Amino acid sequence: MESNLWSGWPRPANSLDSGLAYAAGDQHKRAARQPPPRRIPASMREPSPESWRRAKQRRLPAYIGLGVVLVIAQQIIVRSDWSSAGGLHTHLESIATTLAFVVGVLALVRFYSRRVERFLYIGVAFLATGTLDLFHFISATPAAPILGTSDPNLPPWTWLAGRLVLGLLLWASVLDPTTHDEDTPTPVAREWRLYGGIVFVTLLFIVGFRTVTVPSPHSTGFLGRPMDLLPAIPFAAALAGYLKRGRWRTEPFDHWMVLALITSIAVQVPFMVGSRALYDASFDAAHVLKIASYALVVVGTASSLRRLYVRTDLVSAALHEAQSVAAIGSWSWDISSDEILWSDELYRIYGHAPQAFRIDFDRYVSLIDPADRDRVIGVVQTAIETGEDFSFDHRVARPEGERTIVHGRGRILRDETSNTIRLAGTAQDVTARRHNEEALRASEQQFRSVAETAAEAIITIDTDGDVLFWNSGATQMFGHSADAMLGCPVVRILPDTLRGEHEAGMERMRRTGAAPLLGQTVSVFGKKADGSEFPIELSLARWQATEGLRFTAIIRDVTEREEARSRLRAYATRLEASNRELEQFAYVASHDLQEPLRKISAFSDRLAMGYENVLDARGIDYLARMQNAALRMQRLVEDLLSLSRIATRGEPFENVDLDSIVRAVLSDLEELVREKQATVTIGPLPTAHGDPAQLRQLVQNLLTNALKFHPKEQVPKVEIWAERSTRTVEDEPDVSGLVLSVRDNGIGFDIEQLEKILTPFQRLHGRSEYEGTGMGLAICRRIVERHGGQLDAESSPGKGATFRAWLPDDRQELDAESKGAS
Repeated sequence: MESNLWSGWPRPANSLDSGLAYAAGDQHKRAARQPPPRRIPASMREPSPESWRRAKQRRLPAYIGLGVVLVIAQQIIVRSDWSSAGGLHTHLESIATTLAFVVGVLALVRFYSRRVERFLYIGVAFLATGTLDLFHFISATPAAPILGTSDPNLPPWTWLAGRLVLGLLLWASVLDPTTHDEDTPTPVAREWRLYGGIVFVTLLFIVGFRTVTVPSPHSTGFLGRPMDLLPAIPFAAALAGYLKRGRWRTEPFDHWMVLALITSIAVQVPFMVGSRALYDASFDAAHVLKIASYALVVVGTASSLRRLYVRTDLVSAALHEAQSVAAIGSWSWDISSDEILWSDELYRIYGHAPQAFRIDFDRYVSLIDPADRDRVIGVVQTAIETGEDFSFDHRVARPEGERTIVHGRGRILRDETSNTIRLAGTAQDVTARRHNEEALRASEQQFRSVAETAAEAIITIDTDGDVLFWNSGATQMFGHSADAMLGCPVVRILPDTLRGEHEAGMERMRRTGAAPLLGQTVSVFGKKADGSEFPIELSLARWQATEGLRFTAIIRDVTEREEARSRLRAYATRLEASNRELEQFAYVASHDLQEPLRKISAFSDRLAMGYENVLDARGIDYLARMQNAALRMQRLVEDLLSLSRIATRGEPFENVDLDSIVRAVLSDLEELVREKQATVTIGPLPTAHGDPAQLRQLVQNLLTNALKFHPKEQVPKVEIWAERSTRTVEDEPDVSGLVLSVRDNGIGFDIEQLEKILTPFQRLHGRSEYEGTGMGLAICRRIVERHGGQLDAESSPGKGATFRAWLPDDRQELDAESKGAS
């Protein structure tokens, strides 16, 4: 941007826009550009209670000791025959006068540095005292006639006047507590009234001394100069005031002032009061101590100035640190000189070393992204014309290639004639903030897009229960439009029976912050616009917004699901009734079918025993076949009843000792094992969880099956053991359980036939080869499934078979089903 764009009128501030330009994600680079932190001097740190205690223990005895030493010194000096000439007095007074003016100037410098009123009193006091000391100095020298009087009694009285003015003003500096308040600057009117008053008093003394004849200051009584008691009173009052404030423990100035006031009191009492003649030992000692008291004030004022300057430096450093931490820079543009002052942070914003080059408006504009320059110039021009505060954003391309966004704020400063003379303001790097805002807007748009397309109702309320967000799913579900619900109480969609509970819960949350429903899914009822109620499922979340707490609910209409559940419950009821009927039928069948079979078996036995000689060989064969058929029929009925009773006559689950069950079964199969000359190996058998009777039947069927299916020429070898296992059941998390395994060396089978042999009444071999009903493995499968497990096998023809029953641990739901079924 060329400077001639601004010809004819003031140009805007250089760094109006300048902000802190550290790009988001590059904070480590910005940290490397920051200056090292400054150390706080020990003298500027906030004193601890322990340091207060140590200062009191150290300084208060020092004050008392100083007073004692001065009294003892006076007693020694008063007995001395020392006597000096006027020349020593002249030198001492010249030194004292010089120090008085030095103290006065230092005190006023301190006052105008921070405008603490007590330093105004002290500065005025010492300037007035210096003036009176100068008058006293001249009146005690051969140059006294230039004052218009040569009264030999004048020097003591001019001494007294200076000391009295000093004491009164020092006393006045502690009378008003606000004189020590650094947060309440002295009004200018009050300042000049003090100046005028002390000038008037000083001139009044000088004029009075020139026109009034004063008496001799010395007395022949007990006190050599009793009039010097008078200044001691305000000095003592000032000392009491400083001690009462208590800042002498930590403030260097107050400490030195206490020492100076103790010395000033000693100057008056006992030294000057004890002086019997001019230039005696007490007289000269008093002048030396006056110089010492002034010197103590010089030290105190200098230390206060140093402390102020250090504090100012620390404040400046803190400002720089704050700007660096907050990524905010400050600027000021003097339009007439086109001089722009940038803080160090602004240079860092633009990627340059602090104060690396001079800034004017042209240089500033050149740092702005070209696409934003005209807009920035237009904003500043409008602000200068209207005098209104202004703010805007612009982009910056840093030297290292980073692109940042800067937010500038400015204010117009005018003179008495309303001419714009200066612009000042701040600038901040808002790159990260703008990126976050964009991400937030994108996230909000994404949320609204998802929320508006969701089938569920999504509703947000505030702590008063008023609706802040209402999606289209809520409109479809409840029948209220968003315009009708926004800003309205959410209780409009709750049944009357739930409104009181809702209000009580919101009140409890506002009072204690407790919200029991958070993070849970609860089932309640909602109310449509037409007043009808329907079941809903609600999930509630709480989040913190700028304006306060917010609650968002996701609501699902579960009417269809509840209806399905009702149908399922009705079906379960019918199924339970059917099961009872089936159980009754099984009972009847077991009784009615077995009774004829028992009669057939009984009469066939009688025929075989009583008519064996009557029947020929064919008849005997027919009779034997009839007996075998009746026996098989009886076994089929018994196995069928066993299969049906697995689910209907089961016992509650409990922890079962498998080892005890296996050994009991082997005891029952002892004859079969002996007949087959089989070997049965028992491995580890831990505790299982299930129905004890059914687990016994499972073990018995598996062992019987392993012993039965063997070639006649082969000796059966059977192994049984169990081990822990974990597997997934029906898409649930991994479930721990127990695998019961039975392995044999029998005839085996084709593994593709596994499903067939696990089906009731299915066999792979004829009854002439291996007896049985074909129900044993089907019963095993039903028992394992009732326990929530699985039955599988490994086998191949001629290689034996291994059957594995996986039984999960502690299946509470199946246990409950088993109890309900029983």
